[in-house]
Amino acid sequence: MILLALLLSGGLWEQAELWRQDGQPLQIDLDQRLAAKRLFSELLAGAPAGVLPADLDTRAATLGLQVQIGLDRVILHGPGGIFAVHLGDPERPPLVLQAPHAWYDYKTGRIASALFDEGVPRALFLNGGQRYGGNGQDDPAFDLAHNHDTLYQAATLGAAAGLEDPLFVQLHGFTSRSSKDVAVVSRGSALEPLGLRDLAIADLSGLLGFLGSVGTGEDNWRLAARDNAQGQALSGQARFLHLELGKQARRELADDPELRAAFGALMLGWTR
Repeated sequence: MILLALLLSGGLWEQAELWRQDGQPLQIDLDQRLAAKRLFSELLAGAPAGVLPADLDTRAATLGLQVQIGLDRVILHGPGGIFAVHLGDPERPPLVLQAPHAWYDYKTGRIASALFDEGVPRALFLNGGQRYGGNGQDDPAFDLAHNHDTLYQAATLGAAAGLEDPLFVQLHGFTSRSSKDVAVVSRGSALEPLGLRDLAIADLSGLLGFLGSVGTGEDNWRLAARDNAQGQALSGQARFLHLELGKQARRELADDPELRAAFGALMLGWTR
């Protein structure tokens, strides 16, 4: 297997900006989805020991993905998504952080990428291009959070199969017109242990309370993720929290490393 070594000259977000591809078709056929699920299951299962799947570069290429490997990470990237996985450190909690609207939802991609660089999640899944294909048109074909037949969805299911008791946290952004809260926490449709959502609300209230209150999807139904593709797919398989952040909260988390570190520590606490 030919591996392409990666020495990052900047952070993951700077690399993602270079890899971004707008307007590319995202749907893949059933055989490709099954192959992607198997690949990501093997990748996440072997990551704590630093073991990569056999023929990783060849298998990734059939899915339109390039492989880059660094000292502590492997990254697969293409139009269908950017998937970064930490290698080694078997004690790292099985947290999968997702930002499926990394560019459209202001600063969510930057925040999630910084958290990955800072060693918080086991894996980070970003979309590979702008939510609406880069042309501003509301086309659900490019919205990975609402499209079930994608590489992103298959990778999510693979990660759920490869990790033991994972937690998926998905970051989104909303405008002040959508809610008066600074953040809104929902479980989507997925399995949620009793009290996890309430714990997240209490923790975020303590962290972001200086900006405003933290609400629930029940009180903000437009932000409740009831039709979220990943939340639906993970139902009964893995824990899933859908986290909407207001614009000021996103600014603070992107610009304040200490606040972001505290945010990451909260998520790790929810994982355990």
